[in-house]
Amino acid sequence: MRGDFGRDGRRALDALASTCAERGVEVRFMASGMKRRKANTTRANRASDEVFWRCEWSFHIGETRVARADDGVSERVILSDVYAAHVKALTTETEDKPSVAAFKPTPDVDGEPTFVVFLEQFDTPANAKRWYAVNMNQTLASALAGKVVMEFPTFHVVPASAAAAFARADVPVSAEA
Repeated sequence: MRGDFGRDGRRALDALASTCAERGVEVRFMASGMKRRKANTTRANRASDEVFWRCEWSFHIGETRVARADDGVSERVILSDVYAAHVKALTTETEDKPSVAAFKPTPDVDGEPTFVVFLEQFDTPANAKRWYAVNMNQTLASALAGKVVMEFPTFHVVPASAAAAFARADVPVSAEA
């Protein structure tokens, strides 16, 4: 389901929101005509009892953000599988190979990950954003459970060296200082 919605589209959105709520995910929809609303292709398949999400990946490369998207990602897929395809394509498309080296799905020489993936926590002030760290070895459904999603999830991928700039939603504020 893409784009603006009429009466039948509204029913489909309500059904999608209900299906997601059963899985512990609160989906919020933007007003008709908004760019994110038009781009959303997330849908629930009743026959297979499965949600297929549009997923956006925002790679933070220095001061630049490179956005990539997938349509129809099964909630049952392991996130690292989807991620690996993006890194491969990003490496092929980018002339500055060292800038994307931190995003390769292999750990550094000490066994530490070279990147961190975050989902934004909604209902926080714009000047005090909070972020959930995402375990890439879990399913998309597990990653989204207990979260609020605006239309579809956007995963922010940052080098591990820049992760401290993202205030963690799962860490008490006093523990971050």
